[in-house]
Amino acid sequence: MERKDYHTRAGIECLNSCIYNYLSNENQAISKSDIFFSGGGYEISYSRGNGQQIKSGQNRSNLQFIRTYLEGSILDNVLETYEGEMKAFLKEALLNGRRLIINVSGSGLPYNKAFDCNQTVSHFINLIGIDTEKNLVKISDGCMPVVGGGCYEDWMDMDALTENWQMMNGRYIEINYRHPDIRKIKESAYENMRKGIKKYLHKDKAWFGSSVGGHQAILRLFEDIKVMIGCNTKNSLEIIRDINQQLRVDGYLSSKAFLLEKMQEMGCREERTASYRYMIREYDRICLNVMKSVIKKKPEDMEVLIKQIQYSVQEENKILKEVLRNPFPGFK
Repeated sequence: MERKDYHTRAGIECLNSCIYNYLSNENQAISKSDIFFSGGGYEISYSRGNGQQIKSGQNRSNLQFIRTYLEGSILDNVLETYEGEMKAFLKEALLNGRRLIINVSGSGLPYNKAFDCNQTVSHFINLIGIDTEKNLVKISDGCMPVVGGGCYEDWMDMDALTENWQMMNGRYIEINYRHPDIRKIKESAYENMRKGIKKYLHKDKAWFGSSVGGHQAILRLFEDIKVMIGCNTKNSLEIIRDINQQLRVDGYLSSKAFLLEKMQEMGCREERTASYRYMIREYDRICLNVMKSVIKKKPEDMEVLIKQIQYSVQEENKILKEVLRNPFPGFK
C-alpha cells in the first residue's frame, strides 16, 4: 500500500517540508513560508548562556502551526522502542493511510553521506507506503541532509528504518486536519512576516548583555568567535561545528530562504528578490568561511569576515526596509 499521486517536493527545512508535502499533495494551496511565518518563525536571537546559540524560532514555528491550524494532529508522541512494537505500529498506521512524520537520525539514512555515521543528527521524514511482504517502507524526504539538499522518495528496509528510528526514541508526529482556513493562514503569515522584519531591524540596546536579537545577533556571534580564536579556547573546533550546524542547518540561513519565498509569492519586484537571493548566498559563503578560520586558528581571517558580515547586514537591512515601505501587491 502506498499513497497514490504523491510527489515529494523539495523544501527548505526538514520538518517544515514534511508538513508542506502532506498538505500540498492533498491540494491545499499552501507554501513553505506560510507554515514558517504563520507559526511565528523569524524570531532571530543569539545568546551566550550555556554555549553559544543562534535561533530563528524554526522548530517552534512548525509545532505552533500544527497546533493552531491542523486540528486533531498528534504532536511529539514517543513510541516504546521495542522493534516488534514499532513494526506493528507502522503496519497498522500505514495500511490505514495515516499521515506519519517520524524523527530519525539523518546520519543513518542510506542516501546520506554528508555526516559521520557515528553522529546522531535529528531529521524528519514522511512515511508514504508499506510493503509487508517485502518488509519495506516508502519514505519521502523533501529536505535531504546532504550538501546541496534536494529530495528523495524510495523504499527502505523496515528493519533498518526502525533501528534508525530507535536512535531518536521513537518520536513521531501524526498530521490530521479537517478544513484548514488557507486564507487565514496566508494573512497570518504576511502579518507575522512584517512584524518579524520590524523586530529584526530594531537595534537592541542590550548589546553587552547575555543575549541580543534581530540583525545584531550574527554580529555579536562573530565578535565572540573572534575572541574564542584569539584565546585559543578549549574545544573551539567542537563549538564552531555546533555553531555551523545552527547557522547552516537549524534555522538562521533557512529563515532568510523562507523570507525570499514569501517575497516571491507576494509578487515582489524581481530586482529586489534577486538582490536578496544574492545576499543569502553571501551569508552562506561567509558562515562557511568562519569554520575554516577557526580550523586554521587565524583571528586575522575573522577580522575580514566580520567586516564582510557587517556589510552584508547593512545591505540586507536596506532591502528589508524597502520591503516594509512598499507593501506587496497581494496574494498569488
